[in-house]
Amino acid sequence: VFYLLILLVDSSIGFARKSLQVGESAPNIIFTDIEGNQASLNQYFDRIIILSVADRTSSTRLQKWMDPANLNLFKVQPGLRMAYVSIADVSGVPSLFRGVVSRAIKSISQSAHEKLAQTYRDHNISVDQSQRILHLIPDWRGDYLSRFGLDDADKYAFWIIHKGVVIA
Repeated sequence: VFYLLILLVDSSIGFARKSLQVGESAPNIIFTDIEGNQASLNQYFDRIIILSVADRTSSTRLQKWMDPANLNLFKVQPGLRMAYVSIADVSGVPSLFRGVVSRAIKSISQSAHEKLAQTYRDHNISVDQSQRILHLIPDWRGDYLSRFGLDDADKYAFWIIHKGVVIA
């Protein structure tokens, strides 16, 4: 499974390397996602975790890679258990507009859930809801960017984590 994940990653995609290195333990971040669900990264150490950081612009590029990679993973490993933890860099949004942006992000999150489910159906892939967990986390103050050593999320960053260790 690990080699499959790494092979599915195109070499042209930039990994964030400033703070999380292959072989290092992933930090246990505690978060509240856009739906109000509280969780921590270590809750998912029994799964393959895709941890990503992106802003509005780079999230489109990230999604173009993740959609086909996600399909391929579940085609090759139908029983795979995944956790997608996506951090949205919204640190540049003035506090006056946070309510509007929160509603927009929540709508985007719900739409992404529905689109993913439809994509699975379109490709005759049976994925039980318990096999995939999705969290979209707004980063209003830039705390997560700092935690991962990123100045901004203009070029998206992501890591693949297995059993609490960064593998790519």
